Parts: sequence; C-alpha cells; structure tokens
Amino acid sequence: MSGGHGHGHAGGAHRWRLRLAFNLVAGYFVVELVAGLMSGSLALLSDAGHM
Repeated sequence: MSGGHGHGHAGGAHRWRLRLAFNLVAGYFVVELVAGLMSGSLALLSDAGHM
C-alpha cells in the first residue's frame, strides 16, 4: 500500500531553486529594512517585517 511514491530528499536542482528563492527574499528584506530605516518609512519597515 505504498502508492508507488517515496519520501526521499530533494534533488540538487530543487535545492538550488530553494536557495535562489531564499536569497531573493533575503535581499529584498535587507533593502526594505535599510531603506525604511534611512527614510523613516513605517510602511517599508512593516513590509520588511512581514517577510
């Protein structure tokens, strides 16, 4: 009753895409955080905090 599927680890291509997505989000977070602090924009700070 296994259904013909496994629960193995993600392959290299999937891991690369996950790291790329994480790095993009982290980059946007840093940019929004710095811009929000420099400009005093609560909107940018709150958006950075929701990432």
